[in-house]
Amino acid sequence: MQYRLSTASLRSWLPALIFATTVALAGCGGGGTGNGDNTDDNTIIGKIVGTDGFGVPGANVTAVLTGNSSAGGPQVTTVTDGGYRIRGLFPGVYTVSAFTTVGGTNYTGSTQAVVTAHSIISNAIIEMAPTNAQGIIQGTVTNGSGNGLPGVRVLATVNVEPAQGTSGTSDLLAVTDRHGFYKFPNVPTATVPYTLTATALGFVNATTTVTTLTNGQTQTRNLQLFGSTNSTVPAPTNVLAAALTQPSSILTPSVIQAHASIGSVYDKIRKIMSPKYAQLSANRHVAHSTKIIPHLGGFGPYAIEADVFFDESNITNVAGYQISRSIDPDPFQPYDFLQDPQASLYVDLDPSYVANTQYDFAVTAVSVDNSPSARSSGAAFDPLDLEVVTSPIQGQTIHNPNPVTVSWQAVNGATQYGVFIYNVYPSVGATPVASATQLTTTSFNAGALPAGNYWTLVSAADDSSIDVSISQIIQFQVQ
Repeated sequence: MQYRLSTASLRSWLPALIFATTVALAGCGGGGTGNGDNTDDNTIIGKIVGTDGFGVPGANVTAVLTGNSSAGGPQVTTVTDGGYRIRGLFPGVYTVSAFTTVGGTNYTGSTQAVVTAHSIISNAIIEMAPTNAQGIIQGTVTNGSGNGLPGVRVLATVNVEPAQGTSGTSDLLAVTDRHGFYKFPNVPTATVPYTLTATALGFVNATTTVTTLTNGQTQTRNLQLFGSTNSTVPAPTNVLAAALTQPSSILTPSVIQAHASIGSVYDKIRKIMSPKYAQLSANRHVAHSTKIIPHLGGFGPYAIEADVFFDESNITNVAGYQISRSIDPDPFQPYDFLQDPQASLYVDLDPSYVANTQYDFAVTAVSVDNSPSARSSGAAFDPLDLEVVTSPIQGQTIHNPNPVTVSWQAVNGATQYGVFIYNVYPSVGATPVASATQLTTTSFNAGALPAGNYWTLVSAADDSSIDVSISQIIQFQVQ
């Protein structure tokens, strides 16, 4: 059963998060391990993306408690769309790092996450870049008297050019230490500006920019926060929800390193199957979030990604956004909190999502003075079952001149299908040798193909083309 935070507890919840951050920072540097609460339900969930915004499968991810490297969580590997979960963490501020090697090039990235007792930190997004294409952004956040402020969240967002046609790059998070100092140690280089936003309850948000960032360069940007009182904010608008059902199996790093570029084909196919999702996801800001929730088991045969889009409010006075959720026909309940005034997309990989169940979402803006706006209108999705390819089977050999026929199971609620066949391991940079979309049947005849290795996967979409399911990648041979 899903734990839900009562509406009455919202006001006490948000200051508690800030307080927990400050306490954790006060204990950093001395090798402490938090308050000793090492329960399995302290979890970080997130996604690893490349500089093009596409997820990175097969990347290694670790979380290390600031000031105590021995207290880090276990190493995990990202699933098909770049998602990951790290469980069993002490409360505190963690540096979450990602690493992978593709085509002989090392890629790294990192962000920070604030873990509180009995909570899940979701949306911990890391943007990876080659190690020779990174710089550093750092600085100090002070109050009106010039004193350093601990526990302030600083977010770095690259302003993606719309002409690039890619997803908006997610915010990287850094948390100021006891002296008000913050640091982003490995930021991808960019020729477009990074926007830095410092935010803390009781203060008006402050922003500055880093115009460009080159390899090996350190840019210093200091920010100053001034107190705020009686701030109000309007409700978010244009809320829309979407779901992606994907295999929960982990791709081995050796497969990724040998065959794939850094991007996930799952993100690419999702945008092909859902032009509406592709349009909505462009240039969106994804933020870290915190929800208070008990222990969750691992993913089953599939993992469902929930995406909630909304238009931003007045970000100067916004501390973040409360996400409310309803499992039809229950009423809305507070479910999660986005810790970023610039957020406009909520991404959730909670294992509690199941197929063929209606989930409704609404969004409330929360001011820097902890005053909530009215709740937005609701938006719903109904996740599809995992698509399953029935032919060819994994490792099958098809002998010429027999045609290659791809068959799959019908998915409840799906009204169209797409099939994609590749002669290289499918990644965001691969082009299929045969494909078809908007199919209403459950098979596709690709005809006879030249001898060689092939990979195929099938996707299903509902009538709104917003809820999508993508199968496992099936490898076969033609002789």
